[in-house]
Amino acid sequence: MLCKDSIIKIIKGLDLPLNEYWITSGSALVMHGVKEAANDIDLGCTISLWELKKQKSKLGREKDIRDIKLIDEFIKSRY
Repeated sequence: MLCKDSIIKIIKGLDLPLNEYWITSGSALVMHGVKEAANDIDLGCTISLWELKKQKSKLGREKDIRDIKLIDEFIKSRY
């Protein structure tokens, strides 16, 4: 279960531009003090952040490389 402090720590660790995403669902309720904890973090994002592939390519971390493969597979399946 993720409390407010855990959610903040995880989101900060993603190092996303502040005006490019928002927290939704249960995690949003935690952030606003409606409930104590959530099971996961659901995010919405702007189109420019959706183009995460560019950012992930620059970072080049192992987890980013895995995400790039997922992004490519998703795009292939849609078009």
